[in-house]
Amino acid sequence: MKTGIEIPLVQVFVRHDCHLCDSLLDELRAFRCRRGTGSGFEIEVLEIEDREDWLAHYREHVPVVVVNGEEICHYFLDPDELEKILPCP
Repeated sequence: MKTGIEIPLVQVFVRHDCHLCDSLLDELRAFRCRRGTGSGFEIEVLEIEDREDWLAHYREHVPVVVVNGEEICHYFLDPDELEKILPCP
C-alpha cells in the first residue's frame, strides 16, 4: 500500500577506496541536512565493482550521482543541479 509520499532516491556510483567518492558522499549528506526536515531524499551507494556493467560504464567517471536514471554530476557534487531536480516543499 502506497502512502502517497514518495521519497526521492539519489544513487551514487562509487569505487572502493576513492577519496573523491568519500568527499562527494559527505557533501551530499550535508546538502540533505541543509534542506531541512521533510525535504530529504534517500541515498543509495552502489559500488561499481559489484557489477560488470557498472564497472564497464562508470570505470573512469566515479563518483557519479544519478536521480531518476539521469546522471546529474561526475566527480564533484553539483548542488544547483540537485536543487533543480529534487522537489522541496
